[in-house]
Amino acid sequence: MAFGHSGGSLKKELTMSEKIEITPETSVREINLKHPQCAHVFEEMGMGGCGGTYGPNEPLWLFAEAHRVNLDELIAKLKDAIADPRKYEKTDSRGKEDTRYFVPFVKSAILIGIFLGVAFGLYSLIVIGVLKDYKGPSYSAIQAHGHAQFFGWVGLMIIGISAFVLPRFKNVKFRYAPALYVVLAAIVFSLIAQAIARPYANAGFNAEIVFATAVLELFALVVYAVIVGLIYRDAGFKLEVYDLFIAVGVTWFLIAGILHLIIAGTILKTRIGEIDSAINLAYLGALAYGLSGNMIFGVAIRALPSLMGLKQSLSAKWFLWGFALLNLGLILKVVSPTHHPLALLGSGLMFIAGVLVIFALRVFESFRKSLPLPGTHNSYRLLIFYSSAFFIIATGMLAGGDAYTAFSGNPLPHEFAGAFRHAITVGFITAMILGVGYRILPVFAGSAIPNFALQVISVWLLMIGNLWRVGFELLTLTSDPTLRALAFRLMPISGVLELIAIAIFGFLIWATVSRSEAEVFQGEIKPSTRVVDILDTFPWSREVLVSAGLTQLSVIHRPPPFVTLKTAAMMHGVNVDDVVSALIRAKAGRAEVTVPNRSSTIASAQS
Repeated sequence: MAFGHSGGSLKKELTMSEKIEITPETSVREINLKHPQCAHVFEEMGMGGCGGTYGPNEPLWLFAEAHRVNLDELIAKLKDAIADPRKYEKTDSRGKEDTRYFVPFVKSAILIGIFLGVAFGLYSLIVIGVLKDYKGPSYSAIQAHGHAQFFGWVGLMIIGISAFVLPRFKNVKFRYAPALYVVLAAIVFSLIAQAIARPYANAGFNAEIVFATAVLELFALVVYAVIVGLIYRDAGFKLEVYDLFIAVGVTWFLIAGILHLIIAGTILKTRIGEIDSAINLAYLGALAYGLSGNMIFGVAIRALPSLMGLKQSLSAKWFLWGFALLNLGLILKVVSPTHHPLALLGSGLMFIAGVLVIFALRVFESFRKSLPLPGTHNSYRLLIFYSSAFFIIATGMLAGGDAYTAFSGNPLPHEFAGAFRHAITVGFITAMILGVGYRILPVFAGSAIPNFALQVISVWLLMIGNLWRVGFELLTLTSDPTLRALAFRLMPISGVLELIAIAIFGFLIWATVSRSEAEVFQGEIKPSTRVVDILDTFPWSREVLVSAGLTQLSVIHRPPPFVTLKTAAMMHGVNVDDVVSALIRAKAGRAEVTVPNRSSTIASAQS
């Protein structure tokens, strides 16, 4: 029998337009769905363009805190807009501003990170493990892989996210999406061309391709830097301490682009794809600490306290000291030979800087409050903790390595250097990308992570994989041949774990940011509505659904995404129309909901 509603009362309830009560706990999406004119209030207060057409499924107090907007003032204006909609009867500006320009950056970063990054890294690990020799894989291919990881996986993710959050941090509209797409196209094209050409730089015109694409990459970075400068100009150059980290991070990105152009020039001259010199170490330092360290710390200072519910950060002077020591230390590290005492001083200052910033952020202290996170799972917090800890661990390894070379006069063992590089690139940078990505990208897209169980699996696989790699690579330093052979055999497992973790992240985030407006729940409650959409959009609905007979929701935090109200009603033996009616009545006036008659036939729900 075809499904349909009996009678006209339910249809009438489905089209009701009663006003909702505005409280700090009311979700932004619920307000915009019920009263579209309120979107103009959010826009006027610098809070527009986030979370899709109807905004994120976040409570007002959290949304206001993240945007540094006075909550009482926001609620007063929203109530005024609801009471007198004519004040806000203006041309709807939604849709004129491109608010999804971060999506192609995220997707490109995922593809490059998986295929040119982690997958190739796993292949190299397998070769090393089989041959029990770090010189087994092509070193020029490894360096091309490293460049793709930094410029593609890390760089594109940073460009896309920073270009989205910075205008919202500064409460200005972003008007430079077309130029940003040029940056994306130039970098993606260059990375693919270099990954193919650099390992074979001695053949044909491959060396020329490497140099030409390095020029193109530097052009793209200049355009990105200009865009960031224009955002600050639009904001009147009102700078805070986090802006210093971001601005200097962009500067280090430019420096890395210049250094890479010099490297490409050397490849063009020698026709050899691998570079084993101080300039390559300076290039890696500029990307790992200059770009990634500054940008991650800058965004963290501005956003993590509100997004994670951290206690109020310590005085800005702690961050200023951290900023100064990080960049002074990096300069000393970049310009000094590896065995020079100034290199040790530089890495020591960078270690102190990380401790100061992380301590001032109060990342490891108890939370100020528990946050409702309808779009993601709290496991992202583990990655933030893990990443923060690994910045200290990796930079401590860097300082320890510099101390060893300075006092012994011997070069740093390859095994130790490799373990350090993995600790900083995966333990710190990649872990932070996954942690922040799981927290903010669902908000940007106005969507939700489709499978929390997979999210948790990816979190643990990445953390275990990184520890496995760092630990077993250090173990290859041993002089015991049996233990060394075992370490070589087991080390490639880390690549499998990390590849699966990042592939899961890629799948979940791709699905999250790809949902079209038609697929995003628009607030209409009907039997085919997914239960997770009801729970995400209406925080009060769980109690209503349990009272209506869907009792498993009292013990299940989040049902599978394919479960609709109709399916859930069938499973519990209640009438789906009764459940829908109860939700609509509660939505209309938050009225007390009566429990439907459990003797209702399942046949009605199956009709």
